[in-house]
Amino acid sequence: MKNKNTNCLKIIAWVTAIFCIWAVDVFAQENGLWSGEISVDKVSEVRNSPNTPTVTASEFNMNIFIHQDAAGQARLIKDVTIMRKKTAGGDYKIVLLTDDTLIPNYEGVVKRNGEMIGIRMGSVFYDFPERTLNMTGTVGKGQTVSASIQCAADFPSNPYRHKYHPAHREGVALSREIVLEIFETPADTDAAGNPKQAGYGEEWLEGNFTETVTGLHKIPIHAGGTFTLQKISQVSTLNE
Repeated sequence: MKNKNTNCLKIIAWVTAIFCIWAVDVFAQENGLWSGEISVDKVSEVRNSPNTPTVTASEFNMNIFIHQDAAGQARLIKDVTIMRKKTAGGDYKIVLLTDDTLIPNYEGVVKRNGEMIGIRMGSVFYDFPERTLNMTGTVGKGQTVSASIQCAADFPSNPYRHKYHPAHREGVALSREIVLEIFETPADTDAAGNPKQAGYGEEWLEGNFTETVTGLHKIPIHAGGTFTLQKISQVSTLNE
């Protein structure tokens, strides 16, 4: 019975945390934190189709996090921690932190082992020197948002750099150009052209994904696929 009650409390704490994330002041529907899933199913072949991606035997999935502020500036995010702070009125306000040094100044949103901790999310598929990377374009129906990621030869997470191997102390400079073309209407609609799933534009978005990688080969590598974005927070300011 004790274990059952403990599990119930954990579920209640989690549901409460998710409710707090959504129960914030509503800004423009596109602003806030988006969590995405990318499925790459096409890649160019250097010898046969260097400029046109061809369908692969299986999909490769990547996750992505994008934040858009009240001014419409979209940013690619490596890691984000959801915390909360108490307002002057005694209520709690959800905050999104990309600066880990600020975490001790806030309270957690879920309880683990008797302590309140934050919810941390991130992606290992995108890395860059800054905490966030400004993107071009905006998140929204019918919009296009893109980013240019530069990975220097001596960057710590360069995949061709090995700290302890004498022949690989330095990698190769890599450039990644990613583009997300968001559909005006989702692919799955009814006979009247309306989305079969409610909330398109406010709660979720989908579209086509393309990426060009330069530096791996003398000829750029092109990839393509689809993506889905889910809104997970309406908070439009980072590290507030």
